[in-house]
Amino acid sequence: MLVTTLAVLHGQVADAEEEVCESLRVTVPLPDGPRGLLVTLVSIEDAAFHLAYTALVAYALALDSEGRPTGVDLLHPLTKLTPNEQVVVRTALVRQSWGAWARAPQHLRALLGRPDPPVLLADAARQLGTPLPTLANAAVGERLPTIRAGDRHLVYLVTVVEAQDRGLLHFQRGRPRRHP
Repeated sequence: MLVTTLAVLHGQVADAEEEVCESLRVTVPLPDGPRGLLVTLVSIEDAAFHLAYTALVAYALALDSEGRPTGVDLLHPLTKLTPNEQVVVRTALVRQSWGAWARAPQHLRALLGRPDPPVLLADAARQLGTPLPTLANAAVGERLPTIRAGDRHLVYLVTVVEAQDRGLLHFQRGRPRRHP
């Protein structure tokens, strides 16, 4: 299990230890004042050494007039984030590990603005009009991160689209051409 603590200040994500130099007092931020986030992220590797984000807890950071953190509301974890906060945190998680994001549970993805449930790999192929062998070969070759549930593979539809955009799926017969 890996635990990472991030600070979101002014639309930027950084390691909390670098951004929050001083100890913070426990406080309730003003509802109309500027706020940052203190985010605790839990990641777990499965037996095949595939990393997945499994939990995310966000706390409001109170900021002073210069935008520095002065306190954190540890008593009231946030259950909803603003759309801007969702985008910032989601982008940081994808940048850190796309595979871990692709394997994240639905509740974590919903908190970050992606509430769609995972589907069976065969259902994803049917819904997207993609040949099942293409997706299955990509899943076995780890080009398409999937969630393993016994002998089944679950995948988010948006993950398949992202894999297509990244050029990780091969639709033609035969071996893919090597790019120099």
